Amino acid sequence: MNRSTRNFLPVALLSFATLIARPATAQDKGLVNTSASTYAKLSGVDVGSVSWQQGFWADRFKVCRESMIPTMWALYHDPVKNHSFRNFEIAAGLEKGEHKGPPFHDGDFYKLFEAVAATYATTKDPALDRMMDEAITVIAKCQRPDGYLNTQATIAALNTGKGTEFQDRLNFESYNLGHLMTAACVHYRATGKTTMLDLAKKATDYLYNFYQRSSPELARNAICPSHYMGVVEMYRTTRDPRYLELSKNLINIRGWCRTAPTTTRTACRSGRCRKPAATPCAPITCLRAWPTCMPKPATKRCSPPWTRCGTT
Repeated sequence: MNRSTRNFLPVALLSFATLIARPATAQDKGLVNTSASTYAKLSGVDVGSVSWQQGFWADRFKVCRESMIPTMWALYHDPVKNHSFRNFEIAAGLEKGEHKGPPFHDGDFYKLFEAVAATYATTKDPALDRMMDEAITVIAKCQRPDGYLNTQATIAALNTGKGTEFQDRLNFESYNLGHLMTAACVHYRATGKTTMLDLAKKATDYLYNFYQRSSPELARNAICPSHYMGVVEMYRTTRDPRYLELSKNLINIRGWCRTAPTTTRTACRSGRCRKPAATPCAPITCLRAWPTCMPKPATKRCSPPWTRCGTT
């Protein structure tokens, strides 16, 4: 079973349950809150309103609750096998060391946290509640006053004294923040606590302010769309109109890649990524089609069906 399956199965089980028990009127504490949407045709019940009593899915949820969640939580807290949570402890100043693991390790932990919150919504297990509270306390210590939260950049700044936020598009900063947001929304709906949601608000405020002053080049930082979903869910949860504005801007930024003049912005033609004529195009990351050109070391090669700028 791969990492994504292990992290998301509890959430998926609850999502399926909400579809089975769809109410006549929308609720505001579902895994996805569409209760105020004028476009949504279906809405789920509140988290915790449905539980599996017997059968295949009841058995699968039992495995999630009794085995998968404890095992994955222990693994993510193991500084030797995983180092995910140790990164938060280092960024919080509780431990010393270097960032280890992939740049999206923060997001992995947030996805696991969301699974714990979704499981708690059904079980109301106080042990799960304590686990989340302890994690939130450490995560909060990592967040800067302006709302920025990324262990890789924070640890680098602590060790070198140099800021690195949003300087490398492969650091997955927006991706990580997006999963912080969705995890915070589910945690709030499952527990009624705003501790994680408060961190997510600060992070969303940071993105809002950041994109207000940023250049079109940030279109190339939107590698994965989790922050689109996270920002939308933050709007649904808080009703802050800035978050809806931000979600629209994020989508529009992606559109710049396709439609903007080649003299000022990245442009895509013939299904391949091209850069302004004044800048060498190759080498770039292998992408199946538009929209993102990402410089990589010259040794990076593309294999079919991937294409490089200027090739067929």
